[in-house]
Amino acid sequence: MKKYFIAALLVMFVSSSVFAAPSSFSSNAAEKENGGFVGIGYVNQALAVRVALSDLLSLEGTFGFRSGDIDDSFAAGGRVLYILKRYEKFNLYNFGGLELGYTNSGIKDDKSSSTFGASLGIGIEYFLVYNLSISAEMGIGAYLESSWHTVSTFGDWMSVFGFRYYLD
Repeated sequence: MKKYFIAALLVMFVSSSVFAAPSSFSSNAAEKENGGFVGIGYVNQALAVRVALSDLLSLEGTFGFRSGDIDDSFAAGGRVLYILKRYEKFNLYNFGGLELGYTNSGIKDDKSSSTFGASLGIGIEYFLVYNLSISAEMGIGAYLESSWHTVSTFGDWMSVFGFRYYLD
């Protein structure tokens, strides 16, 4: 049953990317956001750098870490973002991404593991000014490790809010 559910979500994600009609309305914020400019920010509990490849397609690299008395971990990943609909002050987009991570879960016991993650979802990015935006995302993600795995919605295991500053 899980396989059919995940396959249905994948089909919905791909079909929304293929059949989405970009808006003919053009705004200063949308042009700045998707005109080949670079954006830096904090998205999904990680530092992010976003580079627009075209008016509708962007790549985003992320890096996050955690350090404390119980465990240390870091993760790095990449996402592809595709704008479904462009409005005057905001964009509606979908995304897919992959992530690799490392966790040292018992510093005293020296237990460590590597993780692999994948995500699919949809998001909205609202421009406060032409080069500063806030975003919210929802979707589904999966993390795989040798002794455990999990599939969940983003709200269950990661922050879904972020911000980006676009360089002129």
